[in-house]
Amino acid sequence: MLAEESVTETPAGFEVRQVRLVANEALRVELVFKASADGTFQAVSEISVSREFITNRAGFTLLHPLQHVAGTPLSVVHPDGLVTVSEFPLLISPHQVADNISGLRHAVNGIDVDITFQGEIFEMEDQRNWSDASFKTYCRPLSLPRPYRLHAGEIHRQEIAIRFQGTPTKQPGASAAAGAILEWRDGAGTVPRLAVAMEDGTLPDASARDLCRLLKPAILELRVTPQNAGAVCESAKALTAARPAEIELEI
Repeated sequence: MLAEESVTETPAGFEVRQVRLVANEALRVELVFKASADGTFQAVSEISVSREFITNRAGFTLLHPLQHVAGTPLSVVHPDGLVTVSEFPLLISPHQVADNISGLRHAVNGIDVDITFQGEIFEMEDQRNWSDASFKTYCRPLSLPRPYRLHAGEIHRQEIAIRFQGTPTKQPGASAAAGAILEWRDGAGTVPRLAVAMEDGTLPDASARDLCRLLKPAILELRVTPQNAGAVCESAKALTAARPAEIELEI
């Protein structure tokens, strides 16, 4: 729920401040967004916890659009100061693009972009795996246990600062067709091996199981806990009754 909001604009920039109340005021989230004509942007989040709250993720997410970014160099700054030179993948990456992130440096159309993160360790994934046209930098790392607890009395603060420097080499919205790698071809092709992920809360009903049989998945990824193992395995058994599939187990 939005409890407070203020917007301040000047010739030199703007500032937006919001206070949001979450889960019947279990969390008070104060957000401040500042942009300056000198090419800087800052986003600050401060979460005050009034009573215990269970969550999978609490904090900022930063999306990097694919256009003019996919396939370009990327420098990743880690909390110990080490810098890893990498790139935004040109083709879809099934794994994290970068992890243990405290900063990112890259360029877009001649503009140098320097991003710093504070208050949490971030990592990046390729959102094309979920049909989104972006790379996503998020917290907290998927390698850490989840869900986790925010305890009463705690204050969790995060900050993302972005600095833009340089002169654009291409006008915004310019066509990227010259670099397209999607081609339409005549004739039939081969359907790639399909995988279906199953976990508690997304188990298919009878009609969905019939549809899955038509898809003929080659792989079933079962995400199980001691509490849902029986239901997940029974559903997998029903799906594989008509057609065998490889089983991948994620515990």
